[in-house]
Amino acid sequence: ATAATSGSATELYWPEDTRDGEEDPPFDVMLDRLYEMLNENNPELAKRTKRQLKPPEVSSIGSTRTAWTNFQACCEDMGRSMANVSQFFLAELNTTGDTDGHNRLVLKGRYKPRMFESLMAKFIMNYVKCEMCSSLNTELSRDPLTRLYFMSCNTCGSKRSVAAIKSGYH
Repeated sequence: ATAATSGSATELYWPEDTRDGEEDPPFDVMLDRLYEMLNENNPELAKRTKRQLKPPEVSSIGSTRTAWTNFQACCEDMGRSMANVSQFFLAELNTTGDTDGHNRLVLKGRYKPRMFESLMAKFIMNYVKCEMCSSLNTELSRDPLTRLYFMSCNTCGSKRSVAAIKSGYH
């Protein structure tokens, strides 16, 4: 857009749309034209769908341990390594645990599924979801020199540093 000054008023116009004596098209027509051009030039944006993540399936093992049975599937859906996700959950719950032979996360202590769901939402907001475009199509990498974690979005190309996973309470 180019700015043209006439007297005290500043008008914005598009060079290809300047026609002598014709009025600008209505807003809704211009908006439709914008969406058509966007779909022609970037068809992947038009096909964007919502991604559903599976809720964590949690069960008790005896009276002192809790198992997250679909842990591997949830990590694959989020696109994060099992080590990163387990480190986050262990730090947030302030407990010990490990993955067993069936790729379940076994934690010391009794926890309700609601606790896992809220922590999973917190993990997604901090380490999976892009802040610019809200896409879940991101990658988490660690810079070996600075030892910082960076999250880069595969959809919009933005990159930001994320906090290292440290102990805390939910």
